[in-house]
Amino acid sequence: MHTRGSITVLATLILGFLVGAVAVGTVTRERVITLKTEVQEKEIAVLQAQLGASVSSTELSDTINTFRTNVNGSLTRINDDVVNATSVDPGHLHTTAGVSGTIAIADGGTGTSTPPSENGQVLISSGTDAWIIAALTAGDGISITSSSGAITITNAASVTATTTRTLLASSTLVQAEASVSSTVAATDNMLVVLNLGRKSAPGINRMRFNDSSVTEYATKFYENATEDSGANQSGIHMNRDLGGAITTSTYAVEVFWANSSLDKRVVFNGTIASSSSAAPDFVNGGGIQSTTTPVTSIQVHAGGGNFPVGSSIKVYGN
Repeated sequence: MHTRGSITVLATLILGFLVGAVAVGTVTRERVITLKTEVQEKEIAVLQAQLGASVSSTELSDTINTFRTNVNGSLTRINDDVVNATSVDPGHLHTTAGVSGTIAIADGGTGTSTPPSENGQVLISSGTDAWIIAALTAGDGISITSSSGAITITNAASVTATTTRTLLASSTLVQAEASVSSTVAATDNMLVVLNLGRKSAPGINRMRFNDSSVTEYATKFYENATEDSGANQSGIHMNRDLGGAITTSTYAVEVFWANSSLDKRVVFNGTIASSSSAAPDFVNGGGIQSTTTPVTSIQVHAGGGNFPVGSSIKVYGN
């Protein structure tokens, strides 16, 4: 009985082991199949993204040969689209069939079959949705030189800005007087030319606007490099007091903002001399009148004695 019982127990153990092994083998095989399917699906997805080809099926039954067939079919369709000579897609016009003749502007071409015939010619718009071949045209003071592969543009002449001034007013003394004066139409900028003869007595020439003697003027000037300046003056001083000297003088005076509500600004240059044969002193300086009133008349006062007959004032403007 002991021997038979041992055989029964051993048989039972062997049978249990075999059943367990079969169960484990089944689970392991199913897990391997699942993992293989997941890996294939991921690989197929990567290849589809890289090649732009589609796979009709991702079942495990699809072999690598079937996948290769799908890829080759997709690439063939792409190639057919690219070489399609009847396609209206501009991206297909790189084939020999697509570039024959003149390519229109809408297809990325120039719309013209005329080649350049000389140096310096370029594509220029005709203004009517078309390109033409033409050379650049030089304007006034411009020089254009063309060579193979180059266009050189240079300034052929100096450019000078000019301003035309119109004579606004003029006055000449017909008798000796203490001042010369001229009435003008108000304008922004004025050029005043003074030709003042030899005075009958020494004194400081003073320019005034609208004959205002209010102490609203200030001046700084240099006479032969000697500075003279002052504020709260009754006019713009245009020379130093030379004591007993009796002077002749000429001036060019620029008046700015004469027709505005801004302070009137003055810049002047001139010469003064004690006699017609004496070497002149050079005078240059500037001044200001603090007023908002536009200038409608200009006076120059002798500051001593009278200006002789022939002394004059001329006013130009623009």
